[in-house]
Amino acid sequence: MAPKKTDPEAERQIAADQELRARCDLIISRAAEMMVADGASLEMIIDRIVTYATAQCLSTFGKGDALKLHQQGIRAVREGTFDHLIPDR
Repeated sequence: MAPKKTDPEAERQIAADQELRARCDLIISRAAEMMVADGASLEMIIDRIVTYATAQCLSTFGKGDALKLHQQGIRAVREGTFDHLIPDR
Protein backbone atom coordinates (compact mmCIF):
# COMPACT_ATOMS: atom_id res chain seq x y z
CA MET A 1 0.00 0.00 0.00
CA ALA A 2 1.43 3.37 -1.03
CA PRO A 3 1.93 5.98 1.67
CA LYS A 4 -0.79 8.61 1.81
CA LYS A 5 0.26 11.87 0.19
CA THR A 6 -0.26 14.96 2.30
CA ASP A 7 -0.89 18.51 1.25
CA PRO A 8 1.48 20.82 3.16
CA GLU A 9 -0.91 23.76 2.85
CA ALA A 10 -3.80 21.70 4.21
CA GLU A 11 -1.61 20.55 7.09
CA ARG A 12 -0.64 24.17 7.87
CA GLN A 13 -4.31 25.15 7.85
CA ILE A 14 -5.23 22.32 10.20
CA ALA A 15 -2.46 23.37 12.59
CA ALA A 16 -3.53 27.02 12.40
CA ASP A 17 -7.16 26.04 13.10
CA GLN A 18 -6.07 23.96 16.11
CA GLU A 19 -4.03 26.88 17.48
CA LEU A 20 -6.93 29.28 17.00
CA ARG A 21 -9.33 26.87 18.72
CA ALA A 22 -6.93 26.61 21.68
CA ARG A 23 -6.71 30.42 21.92
CA CYS A 24 -10.50 30.72 21.77
CA ASP A 25 -10.82 28.10 24.53
CA LEU A 26 -8.37 30.08 26.66
CA ILE A 27 -10.31 33.32 26.14
CA ILE A 28 -13.57 31.64 27.14
CA SER A 29 -11.89 30.11 30.19
CA ARG A 30 -10.50 33.46 31.27
CA ALA A 31 -13.89 35.11 30.77
CA ALA A 32 -15.45 32.46 33.01
CA GLU A 33 -12.75 33.09 35.64
CA MET A 34 -13.60 36.82 35.52
CA MET A 35 -17.29 36.02 36.02
CA VAL A 36 -16.46 33.82 39.02
CA ALA A 37 -14.28 36.60 40.45
CA ASP A 38 -17.28 38.93 40.15
CA GLY A 39 -19.42 36.46 42.10
CA ALA A 40 -21.30 34.69 39.30
CA SER A 41 -22.48 31.16 40.00
CA LEU A 42 -21.67 28.33 37.62
CA GLU A 43 -25.33 28.25 36.60
CA MET A 44 -25.23 31.96 35.68
CA ILE A 45 -21.99 31.55 33.73
CA ILE A 46 -23.41 28.65 31.74
CA ASP A 47 -26.65 30.58 31.13
CA ARG A 48 -24.78 33.62 29.82
CA ILE A 49 -22.42 31.64 27.57
CA VAL A 50 -25.22 29.48 26.13
CA THR A 51 -27.46 32.55 25.65
CA TYR A 52 -24.66 34.40 23.83
CA ALA A 53 -23.88 31.40 21.62
CA THR A 54 -27.55 30.86 20.83
CA ALA A 55 -28.11 34.51 19.92
CA GLN A 56 -25.04 34.53 17.68
CA CYS A 57 -26.15 31.29 16.03
CA LEU A 58 -29.63 32.59 15.33
CA SER A 59 -28.52 35.98 14.03
CA THR A 60 -25.82 34.45 11.83
CA PHE A 61 -27.37 31.23 10.54
CA GLY A 62 -31.12 31.46 11.18
CA LYS A 63 -33.38 29.25 13.25
CA GLY A 64 -33.05 26.01 11.27
CA ASP A 65 -29.26 25.90 11.24
CA ALA A 66 -29.08 27.12 14.84
CA LEU A 67 -31.27 24.20 15.87
CA LYS A 68 -29.05 21.79 13.92
CA LEU A 69 -25.94 23.11 15.67
CA HIS A 70 -27.55 22.76 19.10
CA GLN A 71 -28.74 19.26 18.21
CA GLN A 72 -25.14 18.32 17.37
CA GLY A 73 -24.14 19.34 20.89
CA ILE A 74 -27.01 17.41 22.41
CA ARG A 75 -26.07 14.35 20.35
CA ALA A 76 -22.44 14.60 21.53
CA VAL A 77 -23.59 14.63 25.16
CA ARG A 78 -25.99 11.73 24.57
CA GLU A 79 -23.28 9.68 22.82
CA GLY A 80 -20.82 10.19 25.67
CA THR A 81 -18.33 12.49 23.97
CA PHE A 82 -17.87 14.44 27.20
CA ASP A 83 -18.23 11.55 29.67
CA HIS A 84 -14.54 11.83 30.59
CA LEU A 85 -15.36 15.21 32.15
CA ILE A 86 -17.91 13.83 34.61
CA PRO A 87 -16.29 13.68 38.05
CA ASP A 88 -16.53 10.47 40.06
CA ARG A 89 -19.13 10.94 42.77
